[in-house]
Amino acid sequence: MPHRQRSGSGRLPTAAQGRTSRPGRCPRTLRAAASLDLTPGRPDHQPNPPPTRDQGVRTHEGSRQSSRGQGCRVRRRCARAEGSHEAAGTIVEVGAGVENLRVGDRVALESHLPCGHCFACRTGDAHTCERTQILGMHFDGVFAERVAVPHRICVPLPDGVPLETGALLESAGVAVHAIQRAGYSVAGRGVLVSGAGPVGMVVARLASLMGAAYVMVIEPNPFRRAEAERLGVITMEPGDGVTQRSRELSGHRGGADVAFECSEAASALPTLFDAVRREGTVVTVGHPGRPVPIDVAAQINKRGITPRGIFGRRLWETWEQTLLLLNSGRLDLDWLITHRLQLSQVDEAMELLTGDACKVLLVPGLG
Repeated sequence: MPHRQRSGSGRLPTAAQGRTSRPGRCPRTLRAAASLDLTPGRPDHQPNPPPTRDQGVRTHEGSRQSSRGQGCRVRRRCARAEGSHEAAGTIVEVGAGVENLRVGDRVALESHLPCGHCFACRTGDAHTCERTQILGMHFDGVFAERVAVPHRICVPLPDGVPLETGALLESAGVAVHAIQRAGYSVAGRGVLVSGAGPVGMVVARLASLMGAAYVMVIEPNPFRRAEAERLGVITMEPGDGVTQRSRELSGHRGGADVAFECSEAASALPTLFDAVRREGTVVTVGHPGRPVPIDVAAQINKRGITPRGIFGRRLWETWEQTLLLLNSGRLDLDWLITHRLQLSQVDEAMELLTGDACKVLLVPGLG
């Protein structure tokens, strides 16, 4: 879909939110465009239209689907994520104004394109830029064999990181950001995680790796609960027993030290506030579909609980932290992948996400 125009207030138009892009189209109004070819084994010399702007690149992608605003064409070799904004691939063409990327570079894609000029962007908080445009929402996403993306969202992958793993980095980065937002305070602590989707699972894994005293994952889906158990964490269904179990595990402390809400379920937040101890922390990651009332007097004033929120990844600190963890061998992400499907099976992939699946890769050319 074409790049959406901002409203006069500078905020993103609400009509644009929740939109997904049409397959196979490249952004029309981006100035440093890139395009990705997602078909594995497709020869690089096959005809491919040039980038449509002066600072464009094309890439040959390898793992998941995701593309973003300024700079490359990418051919995707392996697969794309279930959303229209997660991908990795190999650059097949760059525009004249792109100096930091070359044909043949393997990149993952950041899905948020901040303006780069506002107060937040200029003071290290670009992840909160109110003019952020999102891949697959405000400009074309990656449900296509090749896509044009801005060079600013291309993150070069280290040699040891496969393209499929690169396609997992956008969502894994959300989990890393959540840990960062908690001040990395999970070592020796009691940790609750609401939601065993990909983000919640990586939060649980990171907390365990960092030495949490215990990690309890709350998840209604039996398949995902079983997947979480494979990480060696405690699992529970949502319900009244969560608070009691948290207090049993923490003894005289009175509850968990930190909780991460990753499910987007509005009903989860009141439970987490009850289940953490006094002076505990609740980090909200998922976006509830409706406003959630919180008893400020009881939970924040009297119990001293600190609520913290995150949006996307901290640019670019989260990416640097995530790549360091991958390079060290401490963090592996490939266990998140439960299905690999052809690009034409996108509807089936969406259905899987409501049931027995974790990460679903769409692999152009998969036969």
